[in-house]
Amino acid sequence: MPPGVEHRTRLLVIDPMPLARKALSDALRDSRAVEVVAAVSGAGAAERRLGAVQPEVIVLDVQAPLAPEIERLCRLRAQWPIPVVLFTALEGGDREAVIDALTVSRSAVFAKPATNLVRETLALQPAIEAAVRRAYQDDVLQWRKKRQAPEVPPRPLPAPAKRVIALGASTGGTEAIAAVLGRLPRAVPGLVIVQHMPAGFTRLFAERLNELGQLEVQEAADGDPVRPGRALLAPGGQQMTLAPFSDGYIVRVGPGKRVNGHCPSVDVLMQSVAEHAGRRAVGVLLTGMGNDGAAGMKAIRDAGGGTIAQDEATSVVYGMPREAFRCGGAAQVAPLPDVARQILALVADQRA
Repeated sequence: MPPGVEHRTRLLVIDPMPLARKALSDALRDSRAVEVVAAVSGAGAAERRLGAVQPEVIVLDVQAPLAPEIERLCRLRAQWPIPVVLFTALEGGDREAVIDALTVSRSAVFAKPATNLVRETLALQPAIEAAVRRAYQDDVLQWRKKRQAPEVPPRPLPAPAKRVIALGASTGGTEAIAAVLGRLPRAVPGLVIVQHMPAGFTRLFAERLNELGQLEVQEAADGDPVRPGRALLAPGGQQMTLAPFSDGYIVRVGPGKRVNGHCPSVDVLMQSVAEHAGRRAVGVLLTGMGNDGAAGMKAIRDAGGGTIAQDEATSVVYGMPREAFRCGGAAQVAPLPDVARQILALVADQRA
């Protein structure tokens, strides 16, 4: 690039509303920092254009039904790891589902105006432009950092076949889980994970996690064995529990009632981990809204297992970890960057 010429971030707009696509494209037309290289209606159209337009950031909105479109978007981003800014009319749980599934930073979420769309979009232009630039400069680097070499265990780990690590999270959990798993070595005991997500999202999230570090990560199926170096993620819309099998464990996965408003539920998983793994278990509760997992953490601790809750300063929402601490379920509280090290320390302290 010639000296003095600033890089213009190449932006792809994905929005099912033609008026919204035009309003945003027009608002950014004269930007010196952002160039709209294409504006399309959905993930299918975006996939056909990606090779030609080479975008660096996506500004996105989706409409119900969410799951099929989000699945296509997750597949698209698995091939093209492009950061996302959300400019959306979605509210409540639908918005949270999209944020978590696509790992959108909370600072990159904008509410689409309900009235006077053209005029109000133009008024938001400086903030959206800044978010696009920040996404390009910061978010891609953040994902690269997650691919760092795993932390070295504080001391040699004992034979892990009879040990299990149960991890639960909700709002903000996709980023938190990625940060923890990316720092764990291949020799770590098997992990079982619940992230509050609807059906159709968890398999793609597992595929993304599988690319981050040394662990094998997959969406769980009924009867899958829990083994060292492997993380099993509960499927959206199904409950997952731990069960003994031979000299180790398997997971049982199937339909179930919502517990604490969730299916899968962290409490359902952790209660079974406390019952079957007991003092050989480590329970970890990360960022999330509500109290799911607090009782399960206490059950693990009461059974002699180790427990860790993410601290308030590094949590997107300090709800679930706080409730675990309040009820006596969290023996330790740790900032997110230190959670993996604390897990390894607890595993090393456990004895068969």
